[in-house]
This record gives sequence, structure tokens and C-alpha cells, in this order.
Amino acid sequence: MKSDNKIAILYFTLNPGHETKLKSIKHGARKNLGLFKFLKKYTSNILKQVGFDIIVWDETQQQGGSFGAKFGHAFRSVFDMGYNHVIAVGNDCLSLNKKDILDASEALKAGNAVFGPAGDGGVYLLGLRKEVFEEMGLENIPWRTASVLTALLDNYPDYRLLIEKTDIDTYRDILAVVSSQNIAFKIRAVLLDFLNFFIHRNAVISLRFTNIINFAFSSRPPPVCV
Repeated sequence: MKSDNKIAILYFTLNPGHETKLKSIKHGARKNLGLFKFLKKYTSNILKQVGFDIIVWDETQQQGGSFGAKFGHAFRSVFDMGYNHVIAVGNDCLSLNKKDILDASEALKAGNAVFGPAGDGGVYLLGLRKEVFEEMGLENIPWRTASVLTALLDNYPDYRLLIEKTDIDTYRDILAVVSSQNIAFKIRAVLLDFLNFFIHRNAVISLRFTNIINFAFSSRPPPVCV
């Protein structure tokens, strides 16, 4: 444990096979499984770059009847390990980066809470100090709705906000991520392959998808000469 800052990253992740059953982006188990494996690998690599202790929390450790109860139990368990600050992330934000985590840690040192707003009204990152968690808890937030961020802002005083990002819960979210300019070419290529599978499967090529393809490859880096 890091004795200097007592910060832990609470990494919520599911086994890709289990996640495929719970959240199918599009029909096609093999492609969904590949996508969730990629999401998990990407997020794990980002978190390892930061240097804080990582507490992995999967479906086998969840306790509680509601999502809020399960979420609260996970936070409480990590605080009971001796940490003073906990930063929670999932594995569904492909624009999450090292700077986001470091900014969140600095924000927590200065205030009570930090939130990374997602475009759908939720959050891709949530950080809390131990004292404010013990006072407020997490059970009363309307999780899995478009009102999550609003409720968090109402419930937790002295908060900091990170920049808004898109987390991947739907097919439309993938389109939004591919269309953005702040993701690496490798990530865009993986998502385009995922999208292309379903476009060809349905024998439909939409104008929007064609525009995304053109944008993605116009952003491609120049070839390396050897």
C-alpha cells in the first residue's frame, strides 16, 4: 500500500463472457466478446501506468440487493483496507487516460469528491474521500439512469469535475467514440472493425458510417519509411 497518499483505484470489471451476457452491444456473441476483452485490456493498461494501488472488483465480489448497495459495499471494503481516497472506474471508457486519473487524485486532495461526466448523464469516474463517503454513502443515487451525475452533484458538496467523455454502453456510443478526434488510431481501427462486421452482416452501408470511415482514415498517421 502507498503510505504517502493512501489513494486506491477501484477498478470495476466483469469477466468478458459474463459481460457479453449482460450487455450485448449488437447481436453476435463472438464479436461482443472480443470488444469487451479489448475494453478490459485497454483500461487495465491505462491504470497500470498511474502507479496507484489497483483493487480489481468483479462479479464474484459483489454484495447487496441493489446496484447502489453493491457499489457502496465495494467502496466501503476498499476504505476498510486503510485508504483515504478511492477513485472508481469501469472498463467502458476508451478515452480514459493517465492524466484523468492523476487529475482526479489531485482534485481529491483538494476537495471531497471528483466526477468524470459521461455524455449519457452518468459518470465514467467517481472519486471520494473516506470522510464524505461515510457521511453520504452511495445507496440513494439513481444509478443506471440519466440523472446519476445530477444526483451526485446535489448530494456531494465541494466537488470537482473532469472533462466529459463517452462510455460505451450502446452501438450509438461506439459511433460517437469513433467520430471523436481524441482517440488513438489503434482504438479507432478496432471499433471500425466491430462496426464493419455488423454493417456487412446486414448488407447496409449508411451515409453516416461511410463518413466515419472517411474521417477515421483521413486521420491516419503517415506511413513509416524504413
